Amino acid sequence: MEILVNLLLIFLFLNILFKLSTQNKKISFYINTFILTIITGTLYEKIGGGGDYDNYRNGFNSINTSNVPDKELGFYYLNLFIKRFTDEYSIAFFIFILIINFLILKIIYKYSKNIEFSLLMYVIMGGYFTATNITRQFIALAIYVYSIKYLIEKRYICYLIIGFIAFQFHTTAIVPVLLSLVIRVFNEKISNNYIKYVLIVNMMIIIETIIRKIGIDLFYEGYESSTFLYGSNQLHYIVQLAFLILYIISIKKINNDETKFFINLATLASGFTLLSQSMVLYARLASYFNIFHVLASVNIVSEINDKKESRLIYYCIAVGLVVYYILLTRKSFVFESYILDYFTTSL
Repeated sequence: MEILVNLLLIFLFLNILFKLSTQNKKISFYINTFILTIITGTLYEKIGGGGDYDNYRNGFNSINTSNVPDKELGFYYLNLFIKRFTDEYSIAFFIFILIINFLILKIIYKYSKNIEFSLLMYVIMGGYFTATNITRQFIALAIYVYSIKYLIEKRYICYLIIGFIAFQFHTTAIVPVLLSLVIRVFNEKISNNYIKYVLIVNMMIIIETIIRKIGIDLFYEGYESSTFLYGSNQLHYIVQLAFLILYIISIKKINNDETKFFINLATLASGFTLLSQSMVLYARLASYFNIFHVLASVNIVSEINDKKESRLIYYCIAVGLVVYYILLTRKSFVFESYILDYFTTSL
């Protein structure tokens, strides 16, 4: 598996060097979607699966029309639909990963001003590998991310309908759907007071106990279990701080409304990541907004007229990605991440 991952990274670097994805967007979209899906969508079970993967497989194998769940019907009916054609969970899992990559790449191709760099960021720190473990939530995340285009176009009814579909896959999707709507309405005002916005978002930790109670009552009672009271490591918040510094430095130079919107959405990831030091549920919420860094940070560079400055930012992001990748895949390092165990397990 490590060989495939390294080959994928080499391909993505060549993609950046030769602008392969920009030359023919339509063809490259399908090629990249297929490559990303085939790597994680077909090999995960061969290296042992684990985590929620086994729960999804057991649920798929035992699903029937007489046992309809009380919530998250979208995932239930998707499983039921696939079950009509095959009993092989490996095929169902491939379809799940295909849906995730297809919808996320659709938005990257539509809004990124450097598709190649956004793809690299998506693979290294945008949740590409995490999706194999918390697949159901990432289907909800992908649907939510896709719905953003309707919010940008001010087609609010379409946005809310698609947001409701995301909610049917994972109830936590209600949080990004509602917050994104508020941010869109006040987007310009938030951008003009960006530092205050950053402080408010990160000060959510002061009322963490209230947020936790609301989250558990509304979403998952199971998160009261001590099993879910572990938190994410410090590296993830350090990454968020690095992005915040970039946004604070650059926000006054940005004129594009879409880029401002992506910055404001991505900023929410920092607050939930800080909260996630004490409880994993917050890390799940952070994932919804973390994906927007792959658009916000890249699009900022395209709006800076000074070529030296824009090149320097790209170099800094590239170096940061390399360091992040190395730290997450070094087992002996203090910032060890169990999310990427899949990443480093060999066939």
